[in-house]
Amino acid sequence: MFQMRAQGEFLNMPADGAWDRQAFHQWEERSFLPEREKQEGQALHRLAQALDAIVREELSPLQRQVLERCWFDGAKAAQVARELGCNRSSVTRALRRAQGQIYDRLKYAVFALREEEPKDCAGAVAQAAQVLAVRRLPEETIGQRIKKLRLQHALTRKQLASALCTEESAVSRWERDVALPDTQALIGLARLFGVQTDALLFGESGGQERFP
Repeated sequence: MFQMRAQGEFLNMPADGAWDRQAFHQWEERSFLPEREKQEGQALHRLAQALDAIVREELSPLQRQVLERCWFDGAKAAQVARELGCNRSSVTRALRRAQGQIYDRLKYAVFALREEEPKDCAGAVAQAAQVLAVRRLPEETIGQRIKKLRLQHALTRKQLASALCTEESAVSRWERDVALPDTQALIGLARLFGVQTDALLFGESGGQERFP
């Protein structure tokens, strides 16, 4: 979905690699992204918000439970049936009805936001569901926290690497907990995502100033 620019086109970084407020606001406004990618990201988040409202407000309790476990947690119908104490056909039927209701409610929103035909609704809704599923990702390690923040902002590893002026392979190593970001990268991540360094390191919110 995303097509990247050359790395030098993204953020106006000082020669020594230090971050400034202009760079932060460029990130905040997504101006390091091509206009098409920025619009796609905004549309995706609006679809995710609409999907979240439908799941919370319009589905029955059973449909909501089944959908959240199957879509957001990746559980199989048989597993959900055992958890809920019902037969598999009931779970499958509830999931099918929930999906139909969601597609029917969102198909024209997909067309309006992304200029795609309503028949392509399933793919767009699946992407929106991935954004919501991020909330359920674990945050036990630094790598998991970096990955969750990246996905919450609907960014690829390549985009995050370009924004930090580093390699995509470095972001991959961080997220897999193979390597830790150095001090400069850690401060850059904190500034980019508007979080505290403690939140990245320890999953806590206290003890450090927010950046910038």
